[in-house]
Amino acid sequence: MAAAMEKELASEAPCSLWGYLKMVAMRGALKSALCLTAAVAGLGTAGAYAASSKSNDVDLSETVVVTAEKTTRSSVVISGTQAQKILPGLAPLKAIETLPGVLFETSDPWGNNEQNESLVIHGFTTQQLGYTMDGVPLGDQQYGNYNGLSPSRALASENVERVTLSSGAGSLGVASTSNLGGAIETFSRDPAKEMDFDLRETYGSYFTSRSFLRFDTGDMGDGNSAYISAVHHDARAWDFDGHQRGNQVNVKFVHDGDHGKLTVFADWQKKIEPNEDANSYGNQQTATSTYFPYTRPFLYPDYNGALAYLTTGTLPGTPPVALGNNFSNYDSAAQRQDVLTYVQYD
Repeated sequence: MAAAMEKELASEAPCSLWGYLKMVAMRGALKSALCLTAAVAGLGTAGAYAASSKSNDVDLSETVVVTAEKTTRSSVVISGTQAQKILPGLAPLKAIETLPGVLFETSDPWGNNEQNESLVIHGFTTQQLGYTMDGVPLGDQQYGNYNGLSPSRALASENVERVTLSSGAGSLGVASTSNLGGAIETFSRDPAKEMDFDLRETYGSYFTSRSFLRFDTGDMGDGNSAYISAVHHDARAWDFDGHQRGNQVNVKFVHDGDHGKLTVFADWQKKIEPNEDANSYGNQQTATSTYFPYTRPFLYPDYNGALAYLTTGTLPGTPPVALGNNFSNYDSAAQRQDVLTYVQYD
């Protein structure tokens, strides 16, 4: 039909206005016919495809289950054996300073002095990190915190199995409310399968000593085993006669049965830490102060020297005015005793 219309249009010459209008109308009818023909052809093709698909319809669907363990973006583990190679008796937080992105500072070689402790991991400070020991929350590690204790107080370093540092946001599985910048998880060693007796001694300058003693029962039958350990350490300050002393006892019992593992752990720890006051500068200095000492050592046990140190005259019994706020104390120490225990079955 379209070819016949084209032939008719070609045979008629538009010699008049009426002829010209007739030609335009017939060309419009031709385009409409062509569009209608294409639409009908498309419907026919679609109908044939639908019929073919329906005839060959086969259920090929299947269930796919994907499982994955939830982990943080970066996790580094240091074993207890590696930490003890750095220094016998090294605290867990001191041990991880060897890892990338970790800055740890304290005033004693073992990393036990919490008052002078400073820990930064990838820009996050002590109170922005999470801490656990065998899954037990240890608080935010702020000095004198009320909601926990440090890993070294909870567990003797010789009994550490491993320390896991997870940088970035800590895992939701870490029992901590302060793991914004990461988590430090300390895990204790299980009792040995064989009976064992472990004795370690460390000595150093300034009357430094550390004694560690541990006894493992070995397998006592029916999957039962246990150990008990004790630690005593002592170190004198280098510029005054003050001693950092500590005693700690750990007890752990494990029953490894057919249906699960029962763990009972107990810790007792007592420590004395004499600490010098920090030097004062700027607005904390008095107007008459001209002396800026590097340290502020205690005067103990020189009692007579301490009496002579005090001011006489118009201000009797007060520190020397020329020292401002940088005067020395006679003696002081932070003393703390902690008890931690847990029972776990998994």
